[in-house]
Amino acid sequence: MSPRPDGGAGPPAVTEPPAGAPGVVLLVMVLFLALLAVAVAAEAELTMGVLAVSAARADLARAQLAAEAAVRVAGFSWRADDGRGLPLLGERQVGTTTDLEGRAAGRASVRRLGGDAYLLLGEGRAGAARARAAALVRVLSVRSFLPPFPAALAGASVRLGENAGAEVMAVTAPPPPWAAAACDPAAEDTLSAVFGPGPRQEIAREPSGPAPDGLGPLSWDRLADWADRVESGSVRPGPTVRDGACERAAAGNWGAPEAPASPCAGYFPLVYAAGDLRLEGGAGQGVLVVRGNLTLAEGARFYGPVLVGGTVRAEQGTAVWGAVHARSAEWDGSVHYCACALLRGLSSSPALARPLRLGSRLWLPLPWPGKKL
Repeated sequence: MSPRPDGGAGPPAVTEPPAGAPGVVLLVMVLFLALLAVAVAAEAELTMGVLAVSAARADLARAQLAAEAAVRVAGFSWRADDGRGLPLLGERQVGTTTDLEGRAAGRASVRRLGGDAYLLLGEGRAGAARARAAALVRVLSVRSFLPPFPAALAGASVRLGENAGAEVMAVTAPPPPWAAAACDPAAEDTLSAVFGPGPRQEIAREPSGPAPDGLGPLSWDRLADWADRVESGSVRPGPTVRDGACERAAAGNWGAPEAPASPCAGYFPLVYAAGDLRLEGGAGQGVLVVRGNLTLAEGARFYGPVLVGGTVRAEQGTAVWGAVHARSAEWDGSVHYCACALLRGLSSSPALARPLRLGSRLWLPLPWPGKKL
């Protein structure tokens, strides 16, 4: 047995821990766990805040996209009467609600600013986020398309055959078999505002005039982009009706000018041909623009304005009610300056009623006024 440090005999003495030591250790552990819990909770709250901010930003971006999409859709699907009849600063909803895969929605309205200027307004929402977008557009008036048509037949070089016929009809006279109600009662005022007072001419030869470079303010390229129909080669126009509805996409469907009861009677397409075009008989209506040469074969009839960048050749037995302008013309058919068909074709064409964006910027900044969808 080892001697004790104090020199006594027996087992060594056991040193007792200070009183209260276990309680201190437990308190330290509790404080540590509490601090750890606070840190974890703070981290979780911070993470949730970041996620909430990210979600809010994502919703705001989706709402902005929905607002802009609504404006684009409204501009693309614009109908001829969407802006008509609106008073100054008047507004109406256009198009349908735009849905972005159920995560955002938008709608658009049009506001008339004055003259032919309009504002397309889009509103988008995604969750609690709201956004707006706007585009300044111009809707071209019928008057802006009229200058190329001062006469029944106009061109730098015009040759009339022995059997050709050209006449100027009364301003409000409809072509057969249209009813008088189809004509614009304000036609005289419209023509006078563009050409001045007085009757139109049968033939207008413009030896020093330039070849047509488009229709009014619309270039050939713009017409190609906007056209309701693009044609080439040989076509025999005629209406196509299926299940009681006009099948506008059918080949050669240029409306039904000679069948007022047809579902296609109200279809006045802008027909564009990039090169030469030949009409093999048949009847069509609307606005016909041909960048190359146009040939009207025997039996071909058209109701509305015809613009030809090259030469137009009309065989015997052909007829146009409206007006024709070409670089040169070799005419053996009949042409009738018909203001009724001319103005109706220009005003009823879905393509020519589209809004034209003004300026180089598409979107205009707008504050959110608190208006909900």
